[in-house]
Amino acid sequence: MMIVLAGLSFAVVALGGSLVVSDRSRRRLVRPAVADALPRSGDVVSDLPDLIDAIALGVDVGLSVRGAIDVALVDRHNAAGIALAAALDAAPDARLVDVLDDFAKEWFEARIFVGAMTSALQLGTPVAQALHRVEADLRAMRQRVIETRARQLPVRLMFPLVLLILPAFMLVAVVPVIAAAFGS
Repeated sequence: MMIVLAGLSFAVVALGGSLVVSDRSRRRLVRPAVADALPRSGDVVSDLPDLIDAIALGVDVGLSVRGAIDVALVDRHNAAGIALAAALDAAPDARLVDVLDDFAKEWFEARIFVGAMTSALQLGTPVAQALHRVEADLRAMRQRVIETRARQLPVRLMFPLVLLILPAFMLVAVVPVIAAAFGS
């Protein structure tokens, strides 16, 4: 019985994996149009270091900046990538520096990335070094935000504890004892 269940679960996982692979390969062949709804600002901020890392990796292996951006935009699950793809699709014939400036105007959180990229492109400095530095700064900023939210969690959990769980505990544990005391 256990072997049958294991084989069935393996078949379901394999089928699901093949569907995901086929969806990803189809996505790589044709870059979809701009997403119907642009991502939220918080999603762009949290996904921006991953996008920058992918672009820096492409530049490190020898791709042009535009080629590295195109390769990084293959991942359509990255909110920052979706936002950058929307900016690139809005002005396909514009210079990359102008598109990046428009991207920074649309997404204020990306101004550090765009500033480093624009200055590296205009001054001729190594783009990969600038991207790695910005990516490290943004990852540290993201880590600080996560730590701040983690510190706020106990305070936020105190209200449901006090308002819901403790009254339920009182009803289950204390009220029967009091009822038994008055009943006897």
